[in-house]
Amino acid sequence: MLKGLRSGSTFPLLHQLSPATLPSGFGRSSLKTFIPSSFSIPATRITFLRAMSTTMHAVQIPQHGDSSVLAWIPVPKPSPKPDQVLVKVAYAGVNFIDTYQRSGLYPQSMPFIVGREGSGEIVEVGSKAQGGFKVGDRVAFMAPGSYAEYDAVPTLTVAKLPDTVSLEDVRHPFFFCSWE
Repeated sequence: MLKGLRSGSTFPLLHQLSPATLPSGFGRSSLKTFIPSSFSIPATRITFLRAMSTTMHAVQIPQHGDSSVLAWIPVPKPSPKPDQVLVKVAYAGVNFIDTYQRSGLYPQSMPFIVGREGSGEIVEVGSKAQGGFKVGDRVAFMAPGSYAEYDAVPTLTVAKLPDTVSLEDVRHPFFFCSWE
């Protein structure tokens, strides 16, 4: 929802509300009498509040099945173990193994978060993480759970990206072998 906002821009409060988040008996039209449509919150404030959150959203599968079992739900935000980094996922690779796991061809214990690789920015570094990673590094990674806003990833499966490579370009693992 906040994608594309720059520091200093604002986000209209009414746009982030949905019927599910409103108190019983309230509708969007009711809010307009209490909150003017020009009311806004600085995007930097929303980003800060979101960063402090202990929950995130992820594509989770509660049971094997077709694509209808994919669910975008709130789940606990992971904390990196000492040998991991926490990545704010920008892109996740979509692969055949995702469909195999979802369908039950490759059984998984349920529920589980889909995805095996992605790219993003490091937002937290574990106390014993190797590789010289730091907050703000742009990385590509291979680890379960990439269909999520955040993924705690072992540093052995993380690669820093050169400035010439975009996060979008490395959402698939084959890229790990293709630059020098």
